[in-house]
Amino acid sequence: MKWGGGNAEFQLLATLPLNETGTVNTRPGQGTFDLADPRILVPSDPARTMVLHRMTKLGLGRMPHVASSVIDEPAVKLIREWIQKLPPENAKQ
Repeated sequence: MKWGGGNAEFQLLATLPLNETGTVNTRPGQGTFDLADPRILVPSDPARTMVLHRMTKLGLGRMPHVASSVIDEPAVKLIREWIQKLPPENAKQ
């Protein structure tokens, strides 16, 4: 993902193991949205996970930004629970 607040290069492909997506413990390229030590994805720590935060926003910083004016609460809940269940090893890198 390029050219936005909290951006970073990563690949969200179902064919890749999670640790090869470039998301786990990866710092955003720019912008933190005032999160404490954010990463694109922090196993077991939804509060520091940029992907989840951007799913909960409306307006600038929203992910996806185009054609999205409603927060998908069931999706947010699903992703938050999935992050919480990920093993926390190396979560503070």
